[in-house]
Amino acid sequence: MPNNNLAEKEFERLFEQYSDSIFRHCLFKVSHRETALDIMQETFKRVWLKIIEGEKLDNQKAFCFRIANNLIIDFYRKSKAISLDSLEVEPAVEKGELNPSEQADLQIAIETIKSLGERYREAVLLRYVEGFSVKEIAEISGESENVISVRINRGLSKVKEIINPEV
Repeated sequence: MPNNNLAEKEFERLFEQYSDSIFRHCLFKVSHRETALDIMQETFKRVWLKIIEGEKLDNQKAFCFRIANNLIIDFYRKSKAISLDSLEVEPAVEKGELNPSEQADLQIAIETIKSLGERYREAVLLRYVEGFSVKEIAEISGESENVISVRINRGLSKVKEIINPEV
């Protein structure tokens, strides 16, 4: 068991560094602020338990997102009546921070990403919204880097087709 003071500092650093992006990711997936907060909190509770157990976390960001993804999957398994594709997405940006044109562009982007298949949507969001590398996304999803690269490229192609179908 590691020194509790060191464990606390490590946990605080991880929470400070990743809590906002984990929350945004959860919010996009579950579309309900309170549920997203609950999942984020449970994610960091589990991270804390791993830290105090003395487990070495190789890629901490990917580890945190993998826990969050597993909790999101559990959430949907428990509430089978809700379909991810039928949910409304609450924009993560608070009203008033964007001008009306930017708000409209954001809504178009959200709707376009929502229209992608789950695999493509997940890969595009993790890469371009959360800033993960292909390697990190592969670790989170349990897929190969090649599969993730293909999903990102195909997802972007589909987004381009949806936004500008004449090209």
